[in-house]
Amino acid sequence: MSIIDLTGKVYGELKVLSFSHVADNPKSAVWNCRCSCGVEKKIYGYSLINGHYKSCGCRRIENRDAGVKKHIENDRVSGTRISALKAKLHAGNKSGVKGVMWLPKKNKWRAYIGFQGKQISLGHYDNLSDAVKARKDGEEKYHKPLLIENGELKKERKLIDLTGKKYGRLTVICESERKDNRRQWLCQCSCGETAIVSMGNLTNKNRPTRSCGCLQKETAGKSGVVDFSGLRFGKLTVLERIENKKGVAVTRWLCECDCGNRRIVYKAQLTNGEATSCGCLFGKTTNNKWTDEEDAKLLELRNSGLTYVEISKRIDRTPAACRVRLTKLIKDK
Repeated sequence: MSIIDLTGKVYGELKVLSFSHVADNPKSAVWNCRCSCGVEKKIYGYSLINGHYKSCGCRRIENRDAGVKKHIENDRVSGTRISALKAKLHAGNKSGVKGVMWLPKKNKWRAYIGFQGKQISLGHYDNLSDAVKARKDGEEKYHKPLLIENGELKKERKLIDLTGKKYGRLTVICESERKDNRRQWLCQCSCGETAIVSMGNLTNKNRPTRSCGCLQKETAGKSGVVDFSGLRFGKLTVLERIENKKGVAVTRWLCECDCGNRRIVYKAQLTNGEATSCGCLFGKTTNNKWTDEEDAKLLELRNSGLTYVEISKRIDRTPAACRVRLTKLIKDK
C-alpha cells in the first residue's frame, strides 16, 4: 500500500516525528507523534488527517476540568449549589422527605439542611410531622431566597394543600417529592405505618387509597369470598385458603392432587379450568400416543362447540395437548 508521508506535519498539539509501522486491523499507517505537553504517542494516520486526534489527551482533560469549573461557578449562588437544592429524593431515604432521617440509637427523627457547603442541624423530634415541619421552615429560611435570587422560582400558582386532611385511615403529613411530575403526599396510617400516595389516588372518587395496605389485608378474608374448601376441580381437592400475596387481591387455595402432591392455586385458575392437577397431567402431552378412540372423541367434542379447557376435562389431557392434536388431525385430513 502507498503511504503518504506525514513526517514533520502538525495536527493541533501533535507533531509527527516519524513513521512507526503498518497496523493489520485496520490496515493503516501508524506514526510516532509528540504532543506540546511532551508526551509521545503512536497514532493512526487517518486519525490525524481526519482530526480525530489533536492532542495526546491532555486537552480533553483540560477542557473537562474547565467545563466542570465553569458549571460549579455558574451553579453557585452565595456559596450554595442551586442544583443540589433541586436534586431528587435519595433512593435510600426512609422518611419520604429530603433532609429528614430516622436515628435508631436516639429513637428520634433528625431534621437537617445543607447551606453554603455546611450541614445545619434543625433539631431532633419524636414525631415525623414535627421533623418535616422543621425541614420545610428551614427551606423557607435558607433555600427560597437563593432560588428567587437565581430566578429559579417563578410566580407560584396557588396549589391545593392536603396537609392535615384525613382519607380513610390516612392522615396527610406533608407533600413529598414529585414523581413523573405528579404530586405525592406523605401520609401516616392509623396502624402506625407511613406511605407515600399520589394526590390522584387520595382524591379519586371511584377507587381511592384509604390505608397503607393494612385495610386490604383485613378485608380480604371477610364477606364476598366463596369458600372452596372440600370442592374438587379435576384431580385437585381444595383443602384450605392461603394468605394472599402482598398487593394481590385474588384469593389463593391449598389443593391436594389425586397423586398425593399439594399445590397452591389462585381462585381464577380453579374456576376457569386452568388448574386441574398438581402438574402430573402434563405428563400426558402430545409426546404420548393418542388412541383412535381419543381422536374421535376429540373431534366430536370440538364440533359440539366446547372450549379446549372443557374438552381437556373429559379426555384427561391438557388443553394445550388437545389443541395441538386437533390441529394435526385437521391438517392430515
